[in-house]
Amino acid sequence: MKKFVLLLLIILLSNCGFKVVTKDDFGDYKVKEILTTGDSRISFDLKKKLINNSSEYSQNLIRVNMNVKKTKEIKEKNIQNEITKYTIKLSASSQIEEINQDKDFNITESVSADYNVEDQFIKTRNNERKIIKSLTNNLSDQIINSIKSELHAN
Repeated sequence: MKKFVLLLLIILLSNCGFKVVTKDDFGDYKVKEILTTGDSRISFDLKKKLINNSSEYSQNLIRVNMNVKKTKEIKEKNIQNEITKYTIKLSASSQIEEINQDKDFNITESVSADYNVEDQFIKTRNNERKIIKSLTNNLSDQIINSIKSELHAN
């Protein structure tokens, strides 16, 4: 019994040194400047997220030049030729410049979603706003992950 407890204790207390790598372990960055073109509301939200995610004390200074594009297309119509569903696509093409290392790289990310047309216009507009907000959050997460992985690769 003592040997079993001792063996179990050794197994539980020893480890191989393996550490899970998370995206938080990747390179930190500090945004020095962000220039945006395209849709101003979405650009503002993306800019805010990038700045909030940056580290104030990081040595990796970056400059971001971002072009944001929003397209709204008709997805479905019914028999009476009335629109029943729209598709919204947000895309952002960014040029990131590492100021300290004189390197730059390009990132292009896009997200899309559908929303239904309601009987009242205000409900349809609210659906569109909710979808745009959700897509903007997803797009910002994708951009931040891409920036971190590119900085980690360099």
